[in-house]
Amino acid sequence: MIQKKLVLCLFFAVLLGPLKMAFAQNALAYYVIGEKFREHNEPLKAIDQYNKAIKIDPANPQFHYQKGMCYLSLRQFENALNAFKVAEEYNPNSLETHKRLYNIYMQKDYFDDAIYHLDRIFELSPHEKIKIQAKYSIVSILFKLERLLDTEKHLLDLLKLNPIDTRALFFCAKLYNEQGNYTKAKEAALSALQHLQGQNYKVTVPYYFELCKSYYYLKEYNALNEAIQRASYGRYRELVFPYTSMFKLQVANCYYNTFDFKTAAIILQEALQQGGNEEAIYQLQLKISGKKADKSKLIEHCLIRIQEQPDTLRVAQYLAELSNLYMDQGNYAKVIQTTEQCLKITPDNYKLEYLKAIAFIQSNQRKQGIEILERITTYRGLNVRTKAAFNFTLAQAYLLEKRKREADLRLLKAKIDTQFKYAVMYLQEQITQQEL
Repeated sequence: MIQKKLVLCLFFAVLLGPLKMAFAQNALAYYVIGEKFREHNEPLKAIDQYNKAIKIDPANPQFHYQKGMCYLSLRQFENALNAFKVAEEYNPNSLETHKRLYNIYMQKDYFDDAIYHLDRIFELSPHEKIKIQAKYSIVSILFKLERLLDTEKHLLDLLKLNPIDTRALFFCAKLYNEQGNYTKAKEAALSALQHLQGQNYKVTVPYYFELCKSYYYLKEYNALNEAIQRASYGRYRELVFPYTSMFKLQVANCYYNTFDFKTAAIILQEALQQGGNEEAIYQLQLKISGKKADKSKLIEHCLIRIQEQPDTLRVAQYLAELSNLYMDQGNYAKVIQTTEQCLKITPDNYKLEYLKAIAFIQSNQRKQGIEILERITTYRGLNVRTKAAFNFTLAQAYLLEKRKREADLRLLKAKIDTQFKYAVMYLQEQITQQEL
């Protein structure tokens, strides 16, 4: 019985061998006809022949690939995509198929799929130039998508091919700065600049800009000041400004004008460490010191004048002065009390309303402070800087309440003033650094 089965199996094997060959030849014949139609720009007829070939030999990737090429010529991208996907399934190592799939996915804005096929092109291509192009295409896509943190693997692949690829080193510096890894960012930027010696400043400016960031956060201020000079060209002049002591002075002024003397003092100390603008920094420090000085005699003098003064408007002036003195001393309960007294006499005094709002916020009565600020930011006739100051303080109050979306909207409104634009940039950077 077993021998009979063996004989039958051998018989069918001998019989089917030529049949299989015949089927393959028939499939190839249809394919050849399809190729002729394709060459003569008759893609629909070609597709019909490829389909006949596929029906006989569905696992042949070339049939599916050429069918996809015809669909491409007809601009039927969905059909082309499906054909190329089948071709890839049967031959996953076809470089040309991955190129076609990448192009279609890019047209459809399917970026993750495009990146996958670029990576396969990188792996499969024997040519270094094509490998480099594939990786830079990936990096370019990720930058456009603002997915900088996803670029590291691809940048390291580029540096394996060429350790002195200055463009890849620049992107590494940018990436590491974004991650808060400032030492590695500095190393990447310096390595690139070493190989760019003698190049025009237009070439080196972006590298020095990334170097400025690294030096700034590493507090290497002597090196920072030199890097700032080398980066201060063209559009980078404005981009590098936040890393200067002059920027810090502008920001400190904003915090001083919004009665946040503590933060202003800290920022001024940072500005001094960086060097430059020392006289202007010292002047503002003196003003802050004056705010902290003992005001008890001045307060007593105001209280006496209020008691003695018969003129209501003069009383309001003394109450306003008294409110500011209490604010300097950090006596927020008294600020609230005196501003309320004064506002009964001069109800449209938005400066006192602002002072009262700050006192509420500083004494952990944020809800009341926010309500006042929301109201006074709608006042007509406020100049740009005053309105910016109110919105800036309101944004900070929202942040304390974890109302980030509302805070972001107020910060946008505060940026309309040239000086408060810098304060907003500083605050946003502080938030980012806390999140790193």
